[in-house]
Amino acid sequence: MNRTRYYHTKRRKPRWLPIAIILLLILTGLFLYRNMHIASVRGFSAETVTQATQTLTWNTSKKVDRYELFGVNGEQKSALGTVSADSETKYTMEKLKSGTLYSYEIVAVHSFLGKEYRSKPARLSVYSAPDNVQNASASTQSKNSLTLKWNAVENAKGYEISYNKKGGEAKTAEAEQCEFTVKDL
Repeated sequence: MNRTRYYHTKRRKPRWLPIAIILLLILTGLFLYRNMHIASVRGFSAETVTQATQTLTWNTSKKVDRYELFGVNGEQKSALGTVSADSETKYTMEKLKSGTLYSYEIVAVHSFLGKEYRSKPARLSVYSAPDNVQNASASTQSKNSLTLKWNAVENAKGYEISYNKKGGEAKTAEAEQCEFTVKDL
């Protein structure tokens, strides 16, 4: 009787398999990190400032679905609006009180695998323009001096006066009160 013996040898795992698994995990981690990490919004500034409006602008960011804008008052934040990444990176605040400091925060938002990721906030503080000076008048005190007077402007911290002396260079002075005297005319 002829019996054949079969010997089973252990099958070896390929040597490249652990290396391939490690590479796959590293690439997956890099892909996920790249899609979860969002850079802060850059170039956040006030493009136009008037007595009642402020137009805020910023640079576009990559991998962003939208921008969220917040008003900041001390420790409290309130949502002001959302701007789509497809639209212009601009937001106008209206009906503001003149001569008042307003503070803002903006974050970029990116959705990935059903979860939202936000950038660190960019911050900005901007004064609205003060009201115009009203009821300005000038009176002469002597041959070489002139006194200017005007009504106080709400929230004004001071006033800037520009003048020329006999066709010379324009000069600028600051006043804290509602009166200023130009001498040596």
